[in-house]
Amino acid sequence: MNEPHSLFGRLFGGAQQQPVSRMPVQQRGRVEADDVPHARTWMSWPTSRSIWGRQLDGVQQDIALIARTVARFEPVILCAPDEREGLPFEQAEFVGEAGAVETDGDGTVMATESSLVNRNRNCGMSRDEVERAVLEAYGAERMIWVPGIKGRDITDDHIDVTSRFVRPGVVMVQVPPADRHDVWARDAREQFDLLSRVTDARGRRLQVIRVEGPDQVRSRKSTFVDSYLNFHLVNGAVITAQFGDVVKDEGARQTLAAAFPGREVVQLDVDRLMAGGGGIHCSTMQQPRA
Repeated sequence: MNEPHSLFGRLFGGAQQQPVSRMPVQQRGRVEADDVPHARTWMSWPTSRSIWGRQLDGVQQDIALIARTVARFEPVILCAPDEREGLPFEQAEFVGEAGAVETDGDGTVMATESSLVNRNRNCGMSRDEVERAVLEAYGAERMIWVPGIKGRDITDDHIDVTSRFVRPGVVMVQVPPADRHDVWARDAREQFDLLSRVTDARGRRLQVIRVEGPDQVRSRKSTFVDSYLNFHLVNGAVITAQFGDVVKDEGARQTLAAAFPGREVVQLDVDRLMAGGGGIHCSTMQQPRA
């Protein structure tokens, strides 16, 4: 399958998109960074038992919790199946999900090769071809690639679980406890090392903020996403997860508060959602204020 699709739509059973059009390159704008003021947040209500099975009711409760929390800070539109907004939809020249690409809003984007240079999304496209398509779609100039991990989760290792832009020139990377040496731990350390060495579109050497991952979580599911960095920025706040690890949860809260001054850090228990392989950032989409 190599047609434009959304993992978000597949996971949550949201509405299908309107017919797409292709906008001339010269008319395209730039994808803003997550931290710009928002008009609203978009979400989709999960309904598919064929995907979630017995976990659906719990996942719905987690999505509702996220929506209520976001609504404290900005409007939320929660899409349900078969609804049509009649909004124009522009088709990019590559297949991917929002969590696969991070942008600083100032010319630089980053992604894992495992997710985008993958036949399950962009069959027949080389890395250079994918890169050109991403840069065009995001209005960016510089693409930073990290290797990532193929075939271990439904996203093929989305960048937004491990590495996020804080602002132009500054990224945040979640690193695992020192005694972890599994494939995900190695991937996180590799991302930290690589991002510590590269420059962005403006020639700045990236400053990398380190976030310590949890030592323990409440879930034992192999698909569980133990990420503090799968956060969603809203007007005046950062909404992230907590895992019941008192020390590491507080450490992450303090690090996020320092990285985003003036924003309240709200931590939620959304274990049922994260056990399905996604998190808070996976289930939200910001709409920048015009």
